[in-house]
Amino acid sequence: MTSIYNPSTKKYVPYDLTIASAPSLNTFKTTGIFSVDTTATNTPSDLPTWSDELVLQVWQSGAENGTQLLYTSNGTSSTQIGRIYFRMWSGTVFSTWRKVATENEYMPMHLVEPAYYNGDVDLLRDTGLYTVNSASTNLPSPIHANAITIEVIRVFQSGSPGVLGIRQICRQNIYGSALHSIQQNRTYERGYTSSGVWGEWRLITTGGISGDLINMNDNVDLNSSPFRNLTGIWAIGEQSTGSNFPTDYPTASESNVLETIKLSTDSQAVSQKIMCCEHTETDSYYKEWKRVMSNSSSAVASDWYQYQFHGDTISSHIADVFTLAGVGTINVSKMHCIDLNTLSGDITGTTGGVTGQVLKFIKTDDANDVTFTHESGVGQQFRCPNKVDKILTDYEGVEMIYNGSYWHWSSN
Repeated sequence: MTSIYNPSTKKYVPYDLTIASAPSLNTFKTTGIFSVDTTATNTPSDLPTWSDELVLQVWQSGAENGTQLLYTSNGTSSTQIGRIYFRMWSGTVFSTWRKVATENEYMPMHLVEPAYYNGDVDLLRDTGLYTVNSASTNLPSPIHANAITIEVIRVFQSGSPGVLGIRQICRQNIYGSALHSIQQNRTYERGYTSSGVWGEWRLITTGGISGDLINMNDNVDLNSSPFRNLTGIWAIGEQSTGSNFPTDYPTASESNVLETIKLSTDSQAVSQKIMCCEHTETDSYYKEWKRVMSNSSSAVASDWYQYQFHGDTISSHIADVFTLAGVGTINVSKMHCIDLNTLSGDITGTTGGVTGQVLKFIKTDDANDVTFTHESGVGQQFRCPNKVDKILTDYEGVEMIYNGSYWHWSSN
């Protein structure tokens, strides 16, 4: 045993050049530098097999605590890269060895955390890569899985020791359930300035937008999470097994696309658009609906409004040609053209009409007659020309406008 003089402490540090055979590194707790070989126990699990000799540096702190650094010392070829390992102890318990540097690559002390970080991610400011639990605070929202990594980069200005800022990059790294599949490869980024303020998280990439959309199949509630509160684009199954679709959505469309946009500046501002993608069904292709809603568990939403039909822009309340099932008081919500076909009897008024709405009634069959009654019945009544009932027969048609009180004829 020899010693090395440490001028800062004015003490001698033990330095043992003897290569001990098969020692336990857990027994080295006295400050010093020791030479051991790879027959030693309690060494790092990924210690290279070519390294026959090691240098162990021990720093004791107090009676029961300390730090060990372990260096490879005899690699010479291009594949034998020198490595440095680090661990601590308290009493008889040692932490796991961590590789902190190699000869050709600097690795920050906190680059790899073997256990999830479960705390405030605002405090992660040292350059490194961290695995993070979703229960941690100040993560991007929403995050639904524990396979999260955060990369921290401290930015310096050339020639200056001061830190200009810090960048955090958060990645979602999980596959499996439908929700996780939606979020796979999502990446968020934010910055921290020298004034000590974190900026907001911003979504910079998403696996749902690049490449084929993931098929969500059936039983989709468009008011539920993540469709309500996560910006993204999804493939949606047919309406018949889902819920909260537009009431006039084509049942023949089995392939649909939903787009949701949530404003990060307003937690209550969400826009949704759904469109048909069934190119073989003439009743459904090129149709789109929009609505706005709140990002809350109650999902307060406006009505769906169709605004695209077969590629041509149309105004609200205009849809397909509807064939009435019966007469009496009829519901004309979101209708524009109504086929009376072979109906017979009196139409006495409507429900669901809105101010400025235009209705066109056509007879596409010469069987039977339909009568519009003048100011009679219930609901939104008709004011017929000359104050007499209007009869449609054979292939006749009529156009009328609702002024908020009555339907008025605009053409015969």
